[in-house]
Amino acid sequence: MPDYSTTTANIPEASPRTLVPDKTKTDATDRDAANPTEMAGEHIEAPVNEVIALYLEAFPDALGRVTDAGGLNVTVGAGGFYETDGSLTDWSKDASYALTDNATNYVYVNSSGTIAHSTSAFPAECVPLAVVVTSGGDISSVTDKRRPYYLLLESSIDHGSLSGLGDDDHSIYTKADGTRAFTGTQSFGDQDVTDVLSIAFQTSTELTIADGVVTATQGVHRIDTQDAAASDDLDTINGGSDGKWLLVRAEHADRT
Repeated sequence: MPDYSTTTANIPEASPRTLVPDKTKTDATDRDAANPTEMAGEHIEAPVNEVIALYLEAFPDALGRVTDAGGLNVTVGAGGFYETDGSLTDWSKDASYALTDNATNYVYVNSSGTIAHSTSAFPAECVPLAVVVTSGGDISSVTDKRRPYYLLLESSIDHGSLSGLGDDDHSIYTKADGTRAFTGTQSFGDQDVTDVLSIAFQTSTELTIADGVVTATQGVHRIDTQDAAASDDLDTINGGSDGKWLLVRAEHADRT
């Protein structure tokens, strides 16, 4: 590893900046804040943004900066991001990443740490880097889409403030209003079911006796005699198992 102990870093001079929060608060507001943690988060946001913005300016190839490399190629700087489990995913610098001609290219890093691009939009889960417009085999413009990400204090997030809570986009879950029916056999295991107001079975269907046999396919059936005879014997009911309920009644009052 090189010895940097005597090296002087020459960081490009940036325009004057002050680390003043975007969301200023008066002393009275700060003292009376109902949620001090949330107030702290708002004060932290701007300084962290400023620090990262200075870093991006001082080290132009860092954190995935996209620059014109000639023709339809761009150079994409190295970078990395943290996964939700705390692990770090890195991507390497690409000095000659090829784009699509005559298109608006959305350059990003996907969730596996691979540099990619789309000609329609940034995907839902990605690290946006730049929007690059190409025409006639050359690059017309490069718009930096990197963000000076700020710290987010989880303790300041209220569940009711999250967007999309009312979206019904998880069909594997039941709904509290009962409008999504179960599609398979449900089991409560060894748990008791108490204080049941009513049980609504499916509408009964008719079963006709054939040689003394019917086969149940649900919990409620109407039974009719073979060939609509005045009377018939029902000897066997198939289709059940130990513990299941089966309700049956006569299909017609004139047939026994």
